[in-house]
Amino acid sequence: MSTRIERGYRVQTRDIFAFCHRVRAALNPVRDDLDARWLMRHAVAAIDLSDRDGTPREPLPLLDAMHAFDDAQDRENAKGYRQASLSYAFDPHQFEVAFALDSPEATGEVTGTGALLARVYTSESALLQAWEALDEVEAWPYWDHSDRPGALTETEWCERRDAYARTTSPGAPATETCLTFALRSSVHDTGMLSMVMRDPDPAREDARRKRLMRAAPSFVDRVQTRALDLCVHEHLRQDDQDATTATARDLIGAVRLYREHLTSQSLQRHRPERIALRTALLDAVRATLDPDAAQWAIATTCQDRPATPGAQSGPQAPPHTDPTRAREAARAFVTAHPEPDHDGADR
Repeated sequence: MSTRIERGYRVQTRDIFAFCHRVRAALNPVRDDLDARWLMRHAVAAIDLSDRDGTPREPLPLLDAMHAFDDAQDRENAKGYRQASLSYAFDPHQFEVAFALDSPEATGEVTGTGALLARVYTSESALLQAWEALDEVEAWPYWDHSDRPGALTETEWCERRDAYARTTSPGAPATETCLTFALRSSVHDTGMLSMVMRDPDPAREDARRKRLMRAAPSFVDRVQTRALDLCVHEHLRQDDQDATTATARDLIGAVRLYREHLTSQSLQRHRPERIALRTALLDAVRATLDPDAAQWAIATTCQDRPATPGAQSGPQAPPHTDPTRAREAARAFVTAHPEPDHDGADR
């Protein structure tokens, strides 16, 4: 069996508990930014869809976004999904570490380097970069399926091989052989909840709002995303489908096709009429969106829930713009951009 430890590290510390405290101090703000981006992307999208379709906004978009995050984890966990991590819980912002001490006392082996080794599990590059920026952390990867890095001698490479062999047990999970560390709880994270709730402390509340505003999608991104939604919907409608009946392949294909048409200049340079249709679509979608949707989402918190059903509380949404023009523009755009055949030409 081949060995591949690309996220292996050597940690220089005499106190692993104090080191873990420093890890939390360095990585928690990064995790907060990732969570804020999730919340704002989904909260603003919900507002945009309501405005585009002329339907009432949900009163608590940030709270709904947090519930969507929890629901996504529950769905994946119900499927038996296992992320490449120490836990069995699905969390796109997970950061976990398995620590092992390469010493005779810890491994029961005769020899050892005395090094504290660490293997990191995360799918977020921002968290990995913050970890690698810590002074105590030294990249110490090892693999046996290809040549060793040219900067290392054969002796140094074998030292890593032997150290990982002593500190891991084939077939046994890291939770049974290592000391494990998780940055956050896998589900129902209180850090995300703190961004949904208004903080009574003025300084912390100001910091909460600023973090969420930094994480909000740009107005340009929102316009392109909502235009893409309309194009995909119209594409499926013309094929007598909708999002509930289309296959994953059809959905992915439609998204790729119209994302390219909406963002690429080179493909449409020789067809100015298509550029005009794209401009008309983006202008029509832009007219349906509220430039202040992010501020509205942040200002509308759990504390703004009306005391009685139907009562108004918190900031008021602007009046809706008729979405008919945007739908008609999407229909014209899709009609002018037929799906390519297998040779790459328009049908």
